[in-house]
Amino acid sequence: MTVREIYDAIDRIAPFQTAMDFDNVGILVGDENVDVTKTLLCLDVTPRVLREAKSIGVELIISHHPVIFNPLRTVRPQNIIYALVQSGIAVISAHTNLDMAYPYGVNDALCRKLGLQNVRGILKEGETDIAYMGELPEEMTTEDFAAHIKEALGLSAVRCTAVSKMLRTVAVVGGAGGDYALAAQAKGADAFAKLLEAADKGAGIDGMNAAFGGGETVEAKPLAAHRAVEHFEALRRASAEFKKKNGFAPKIFLATMGPLVQHKIRADFIRGFFEVGGFDVVYPNGFESGEAAAKAFAESGAKYAVICSTDDTYPTLVPETTRAIKAVAPDATVYMAGVPAPEAEPAYKEAGYDGAVSIKSNNYETLKSILSALGVL
Repeated sequence: MTVREIYDAIDRIAPFQTAMDFDNVGILVGDENVDVTKTLLCLDVTPRVLREAKSIGVELIISHHPVIFNPLRTVRPQNIIYALVQSGIAVISAHTNLDMAYPYGVNDALCRKLGLQNVRGILKEGETDIAYMGELPEEMTTEDFAAHIKEALGLSAVRCTAVSKMLRTVAVVGGAGGDYALAAQAKGADAFAKLLEAADKGAGIDGMNAAFGGGETVEAKPLAAHRAVEHFEALRRASAEFKKKNGFAPKIFLATMGPLVQHKIRADFIRGFFEVGGFDVVYPNGFESGEAAAKAFAESGAKYAVICSTDDTYPTLVPETTRAIKAVAPDATVYMAGVPAPEAEPAYKEAGYDGAVSIKSNNYETLKSILSALGVL
């Protein structure tokens, strides 16, 4: 089938011409003549949906909410439309025309799920019924009806405004149907079930409460304020207490190899990486050999060393410097700064190297682990 043939099939069930004036439905992206072997159904076309569509090889996405709703002034790389056009995946959106379609539309599905009987249209948009009404098999309290909705629709929660009367007649409209509540009541509805778009528009607790018709005052306990760096501050406090107790801070020795231009970029990164945890970073001027670096390491009193140099020098320097440091301090832990080349790492491990610290490392977990090993935590 082509995109157009699928559009025509939907049109027979939910005619696109019945969509409300504000809506934007139909083939909104792509070529209607493209053959379709797979399609993906969704509520909204989001980047995550598009990634899934591409991963399973679909040619068409069918969404309920229009992927283009408001006029577009620009289409930039961060826009979902830009990504859709690049992907070659077409989009058909069926919104209010599907809400109103009877049978097989959203209103019909809601009525069936709720088990309503004697269902009939009560409010029209043009020539099409936009809201329906039916009777429950038996009368229910507000609380029982809310529980019934929750179970029937598989919801995690239901918000309702309780009334004292028993409920039997229910009006249903899919979408943001709050404007129809009074009209539904005038038609004899005891309860008005609606899917609310207030949350999608950013409404808070009071806004959601008002959208559902008020009711009891809603109280919410505020969340305790926390700084995002509190866990790092805890590490620094522990390091400061360790220094106060022992007369020295936990140390990291930088085995800066070669001239400044050779080691500076990675040495600067490693210094910042460890200083955030309260480490005393020993940052020498640079060493001409692994033996020289090992001698300085032994004199520093540090137990951890990080070799800092360049990718092209590491295959020679890492094994040489690691062996030299382990020779003077067998219990030392030796890292390299950066990501080791896969083909070179076996030789590093054979020399006794203990791992790497790079931009890919988890800063907090690395600091916590070393501080724990040093007895700081």
